[in-house]
Amino acid sequence: MNLKLIILIALLISYNYSLGQKSSSKIHSFLEFVTGKDALVDAVLKNHEKYRLQIIYGQVTHHSIDSVSIINYSLLKKEDYYYPASAIKLPCAMLALEKLNELNIGADHYFRISNDYLCGNSSHVHNSQNLKASFYDIIKEMLVVSNNVSYNSVYEFLTPGYMKKKLREKGLNDIHIYNKFAGCSIPDNLKCNTIKFYDRDDQLLYKQDASVLNLAEMSKNYTYDQKNLVGTYSYKNQKITKTPYDFNYNISASLDDLHSSLIGLIYPNTMDSSHRWNLHESEREFLIKTLGMFPRELEDNNYQDSTAFPDNLYKYIVFGDPRSNSNMNSVRTFGKIGLAFGFATEIAYVVDLISKNEFFLSVTIYTNQNQTINDGIYQYEEISKPFFGKLGMLLLEYEKNRAQSFTPDFSQLKSFYD
Repeated sequence: MNLKLIILIALLISYNYSLGQKSSSKIHSFLEFVTGKDALVDAVLKNHEKYRLQIIYGQVTHHSIDSVSIINYSLLKKEDYYYPASAIKLPCAMLALEKLNELNIGADHYFRISNDYLCGNSSHVHNSQNLKASFYDIIKEMLVVSNNVSYNSVYEFLTPGYMKKKLREKGLNDIHIYNKFAGCSIPDNLKCNTIKFYDRDDQLLYKQDASVLNLAEMSKNYTYDQKNLVGTYSYKNQKITKTPYDFNYNISASLDDLHSSLIGLIYPNTMDSSHRWNLHESEREFLIKTLGMFPRELEDNNYQDSTAFPDNLYKYIVFGDPRSNSNMNSVRTFGKIGLAFGFATEIAYVVDLISKNEFFLSVTIYTNQNQTINDGIYQYEEISKPFFGKLGMLLLEYEKNRAQSFTPDFSQLKSFYD
């Protein structure tokens, strides 16, 4: 091993910590395996501070048919702010189905959102009044093609106060969601409209009244931090100014909590009973299947164009590597990506349904060469996507070489897409 590689591995191990247990020898083995195999991976790891890189690798071990353990390794420090963007749609989807469950509202419903409060892009309000869509329908679009209009409906249904309460109950204290993706002001984001639910015979099932969260209540969960000032320049009102972009009082989420939320869905028995998602098995299966879908697998004809909606449009881990196109038919990634302001964040459960390998991988990276926030010029395609893809491919290879005493059964996951 050359000197540069030894120094890099030592550097990464110094920031290692495990959510489950510590094992620097395993981390050393993993880093030794992935380093030196790809120039881009090596370059990003070496310059991890520049890229604000965070990685959590969840190693899954099956001990028997009903016994599994997961050890999570964080390979890099996590003090820097990152913008999670649409990655927060992952816990939102789970919370939405959980709330429908609590209200005893099944999948066969439709909803109407009133116009008590309008701000920014209100397409979700108008769509709800003209379509007979269920929340199951819009959750599919929100997760598979990251539709922001669908997310705004889910946000209105959940309300920011309810989300914070439920996330805190599950031990997910570092996820803060107080924004629609609609271009609204902070006070307007805290206002949610009346929502009515109907069955297919147009009979009213439930009415959720409009609500307004007090601004002071939201602010309790935020402390102004200089670390949340990102970049050298900002683009606003068609002008570039030499001021960093201020992410204070914006959506935020620790990578640990997003990673944990997905593990709780895939393997609920690994979580403390008080922290599990309150979902029926059919709801859990719906979410898992949806998280693994490609755009072409949606029933909507709008997403059948493989040029506009390729398989790796919103799946970077594994599928961001060009090598994945030819031999990845047996691989599925179940998760959610967020892309905005140069930040790319993906939370994924990766499974090779044929070779029976699996792992969890959560990554966030910041690629903004000109250090200008909000100008739309970032290096997602050049750096983020191929790095996520190559790292995922290397982990698949690493897991194939890891001995397992018990082989898991993925027949149910496979049946979702047969």
